[in-house]
Amino acid sequence: MLEYRSMLLYLMEGGQLFTLMEQTRKSKVTCVVFSATGQLLNNSYLKYNKKISMFDTESTEIIGIGVCGEDEVVKLLTPKFSLTK
Repeated sequence: MLEYRSMLLYLMEGGQLFTLMEQTRKSKVTCVVFSATGQLLNNSYLKYNKKISMFDTESTEIIGIGVCGEDEVVKLLTPKFSLTK
């Protein structure tokens, strides 16, 4: 039986989060990106959707990433990150 792990990661360094996001695309894990742009429009999904679609991911100032997948895969991708469970 496979074990699954979910993690919510926050870092001061957005470049590390962007690198992790890129690595998750090559793995069998799910990644959800949280951005400063999203924080500004947290109660208005239509405005958020319109605004976020005009930017590439790096331009949205990544402030956090949620990662979910097989336990061993998530552990391999995230050993150096601070985490919130």
